[in-house]
Amino acid sequence: MGLTFNPFTGELDFTGSGGGGGGGGPAERYTSVFNATTSWGSPSDGNYSITITQAVHTRGTNPNVQIYELIAGNYELVNVQSIIINVSGDVSIQVPSSPDLRFAGLLLVI
Repeated sequence: MGLTFNPFTGELDFTGSGGGGGGGGPAERYTSVFNATTSWGSPSDGNYSITITQAVHTRGTNPNVQIYELIAGNYELVNVQSIIINVSGDVSIQVPSSPDLRFAGLLLVI
């Protein structure tokens, strides 16, 4: 199974097939596109962060989270300083504020 960017919807689509029951429909997911400045808010404790609450992503308290950076029109999978999932299922990603490592990208919650 793989991921392909869908330019018509602005989201990532799953491609290929996986084993197991449940039908052949696309996996449920939440995506959020963010920019390199205002999406990150103000720095706190030496970090910039983006938070998506469980009520927004609706994937429960143990979601799978992937972060992609927008590079030359393509989304590339990257690692960030930390991905935090609290007991409520809220997802936060963090990058240092010094040096400023904010970037434009996409957050995928499965």
